[in-house]
Amino acid sequence: MEIEIKLFNNREYFCSNSIIGKTYENVATTLKFYLTDEMLNKHFYIEFEKANGDKVSTLELIKNEDKTVTYKIPNSLLDHKGELKAEVVLRDLNGLVYKTYTMTFNILNSINANEEISKQNPDFISEAQKVIDLIDITGDGSKYLSNDGTYKEVSSGSSDYNDLINIPFKNVGGTEDSPIYLRELQTGAYLLNGICKPYNGSDATMTASSAITYVNHFDTVTAVQIFYPPYNQVQYFEVYDDNYINNTVMLNNLATKEYVDNAIANALNS
Repeated sequence: MEIEIKLFNNREYFCSNSIIGKTYENVATTLKFYLTDEMLNKHFYIEFEKANGDKVSTLELIKNEDKTVTYKIPNSLLDHKGELKAEVVLRDLNGLVYKTYTMTFNILNSINANEEISKQNPDFISEAQKVIDLIDITGDGSKYLSNDGTYKEVSSGSSDYNDLINIPFKNVGGTEDSPIYLRELQTGAYLLNGICKPYNGSDATMTASSAITYVNHFDTVTAVQIFYPPYNQVQYFEVYDDNYINNTVMLNNLATKEYVDNAIANALNS
């Protein structure tokens, strides 16, 4: 997104948008300043005041040939929801300092699941991306990705199958007197059996039978995915200390790519 800001010699300005982005976005928004001729021979800076009161100044910014200055907003300026204030500062060699009137931008809140994950495990995102980058989707199915990061041939009866990545599932059982509390599960893979509750004190109860479960536990929320192969169903929980959100998807009800392609074609032809 680009926000255009036209500067005037009387310190006033015109801004095309007051919403500068969402929390923890990084270089997704560019401020583009239009300068007057009088401003071209001065050093150009931007001073910011964040919602938490911290003040930050850029280094000198380079002017473009079209009499503009562009600045991409880093996530270090968007780490707090609220108002981000900014002033353009122009300096010359004679000590003249010129400042525009204060501009006020709004930072909207965002979900920031990746931010929560990276706070718990700072290397998670980069390591996960390395694994994704290893995956080859152009093969013919004759090889598998081994845990040493290489592809190996699949052969009947081969001991190479021992090198397949094994996810250690932890068996957890729950009863009426001692149910499984999803909020208290730590990050990992589980097979859940018996009585489960979202959190300690919840009236909601469900029964699990060898339910394949993946958990990401954070300080403020526990994210839980439960797979039910007999019903081709996935349940997703966001569990907090005293409430939860639940969303269930029946995979049998999902439209096929062929169905979607045909629907789009029919819509275009109608």
